[in-house]
Amino acid sequence: MSTACVVVGYPVIAKKDFEWIQAVRKTNDRLYSVVEPHFTFVFPTEKLSADELAQHTASKVKQFPRIPISLTEAIVVEDDRTHFKSPIRPEITQDWPKSARGSSP
Repeated sequence: MSTACVVVGYPVIAKKDFEWIQAVRKTNDRLYSVVEPHFTFVFPTEKLSADELAQHTASKVKQFPRIPISLTEAIVVEDDRTHFKSPIRPEITQDWPKSARGSSP
């Protein structure tokens, strides 16, 4: 069985904001205890090994300066990656697809 690899970025977050985000995630995100608040740059893939993906990513990020990001709102996008219970629009809550369950809770 292959391992899916993902590329995430961990933002610098004020303690108050981090605690609020984690409180929301604790009740709505199955991966709350697996990964801290983050931005996903490459969604899980089995096309490259962890080493290949790390080398490729490292070679690409060297080309760009740090990315300043300021969030002012949250929008739920209904797509095949919306695998969490949304406090924003709970009516779109979905169960994890069988292919994404693996050993996750």
